[in-house]
Amino acid sequence: SGWPIFGLLELVSTQLKNPLEGEEAEAAAVRLEDISPDGCCDRIQDRNDLEYLGILEDKLARGEAVPLSASFRYLAEAPSRCSWGKAVAYFALAEQILHAGQPGSQSRAKDLIVLGESQVDNCAVGRNITVREQMYSKWPYWSILRRVESGGDVRHYSQMLPPGGGYQAPPLAPFSAPRGGASGSSTSWSVGSPLLAAAASTSAPSPYSASASSAASSPSPPATVSATGTAVAALVSVHSECGGRDVHVAFAGDREHIEGFLAALNSAVSRTASPQRLCFHVFCLGSEEEFLRAALVCSFRGRLAQASASSFLLDGAIVHLQRFEREQVLTSYLLVDGGVTVETGNLNAPHNYIRFHLTQWLSPRVVPQIIYLDTDIIVLGDLCALHDHVLANRASHEVVAAVPRYHLPLAVYLKALSPQLPVWLPSTAPSFNAGVLVLNLEAWEEGNFTGKVDWWARKNSNRTLWRHGSQPPLLLLLYDKVKWLDETWNVDGLGHYKNHSPGALENAKILHWTGPLKPWVPNGLHQERWELFAVHCWKGAGNGLPT
Repeated sequence: SGWPIFGLLELVSTQLKNPLEGEEAEAAAVRLEDISPDGCCDRIQDRNDLEYLGILEDKLARGEAVPLSASFRYLAEAPSRCSWGKAVAYFALAEQILHAGQPGSQSRAKDLIVLGESQVDNCAVGRNITVREQMYSKWPYWSILRRVESGGDVRHYSQMLPPGGGYQAPPLAPFSAPRGGASGSSTSWSVGSPLLAAAASTSAPSPYSASASSAASSPSPPATVSATGTAVAALVSVHSECGGRDVHVAFAGDREHIEGFLAALNSAVSRTASPQRLCFHVFCLGSEEEFLRAALVCSFRGRLAQASASSFLLDGAIVHLQRFEREQVLTSYLLVDGGVTVETGNLNAPHNYIRFHLTQWLSPRVVPQIIYLDTDIIVLGDLCALHDHVLANRASHEVVAAVPRYHLPLAVYLKALSPQLPVWLPSTAPSFNAGVLVLNLEAWEEGNFTGKVDWWARKNSNRTLWRHGSQPPLLLLLYDKVKWLDETWNVDGLGHYKNHSPGALENAKILHWTGPLKPWVPNGLHQERWELFAVHCWKGAGNGLPT
């Protein structure tokens, strides 16, 4: 950044650990153990720690680089737990790589610094580490970072660096997923990856292992759909309700988003050249169905006609209301901490988790692909064109199509470098927003991703892998199974800030109000763009929803 942040921290740290002499020094002396009772981060316990600390102090005093061999040897011999000593080793390696100045060194050094950050962040499980605690550490990582900062070798902000070359997850052996069988029969899975074998050694049953279906301690992940019972009923229902339409779109939003849903639906129907191809599946709680039905009738008036007991015809498109109950989609493992819901909105609304369970109601034999949309969007492109493009161009392993977020890598949403995460993740790989997705339901069912979401949610019961609700599990499972869409298909952040470029807004095919300032609230942002499609019949009647 150009600001001497780590230089100042090093200076203050040195002063705190080496106060003035005499009685004042005795009064000022504070040990790290007094601040950090668990002493978890600053352990210097064995010969390996002492030798590496000695090398660090010697090289810093001489103004020399820390030898690569010393840092690698320390990391190789250090225990698996996090420690601030390992953080220093990663930072020292980053300094050497930056100083060498080889092609790609900026991205590689960034990744090493992220590894060091992970050691700093994750050594104290269940609580935050303060800068004051770090000030009293015997490990001199402020000094190493000060040298990196002042050396002039860092030339780019992290978010401006492309993902490093060669960052591919280790190949996994193919799944064997039997289909069919008697109703209620369990699904077996086999996988040859040693990485996932480690993940299987937990109390939660794993959809990756053959023992998952036989585990009696907790329910096994849902089996793939068989051609009996509920699956057949879903198949017949979807086929009859949609009347053979081939472009399926899912919405799910609670009463607080009703204005947004109505505008999103209006824009999607208005902006397609082929509304007769569209079938919208609108998921609502049983307690919300009558309210939603009344809002549709009131808002669309003469454009809406009753097609069946649970479906409407809107300008040629089908709008089907699909009831669900909270317990069908949401478990305690997926609930979000209260502090997060204050910051980000109600992530615990069961509607957010419909995207994991679509195959409960939509058989892939009838709906092989579906576009999932949040309700805080406006569609400006043709959803039929999006459907056709993805269907014609996706690879067999691609389960989802989405817009990449290069500025928000996986490490923003997942604790990708946590020792508790038993699957290797490229922390700098781009994430994607789960509010605009094209889901390959055939591949979703074949891969039992509903069961895998449940399994990972159980592993995250103590929030060691992620904190925020429904998006991280999708990133964890699908980051390398994505077909990237053009950025115009999800221009997001409109509920956070105003400084989008005019070109991005004018060329957008979907505008997305991620963030708290939704366009239907009094202080919402970019309201002029949303108002073009707002149709709720209580417009101008003041704040609040109709009864």
